[in-house]
Amino acid sequence: MALNRTDILFELYSIGRKFRSLAKEKNSDTMLTAVILRALKREAMSVSHLGVLVSMKPSAMSEKVQALLGSGLVRREQSVDERELVIAITAKGRHKLTFVLKQIQSHVGRKFGSISDEEMTALVAILKKITETL
Repeated sequence: MALNRTDILFELYSIGRKFRSLAKEKNSDTMLTAVILRALKREAMSVSHLGVLVSMKPSAMSEKVQALLGSGLVRREQSVDERELVIAITAKGRHKLTFVLKQIQSHVGRKFGSISDEEMTALVAILKKITETL
């Protein structure tokens, strides 16, 4: 069969829909929370930067950040240069991230157990490359 590079888009879309469906079934946005907390573990950032990072509209990201603030998982603080407010992860947020990452790792182990470490490494590298071009 001839290589059709557009097939990757359809496969990625299908994978995304399946993961989104699983999250909706559990009535949870745990993955989104994990993505945000993981980013904030690396560095504090503005709400707009977080929105760009996860491809969310500013209003939707503001709403999500408000929920995380209310849960005590993040806090607002002045940026290093004191020019803007940024969002930073709290100790409670770090604990939640550790817990959620363990759950995700267990889930990934069950769902992707047939994929070798070498294949998974190659897949992650390819997906990062695709993400960088978007």
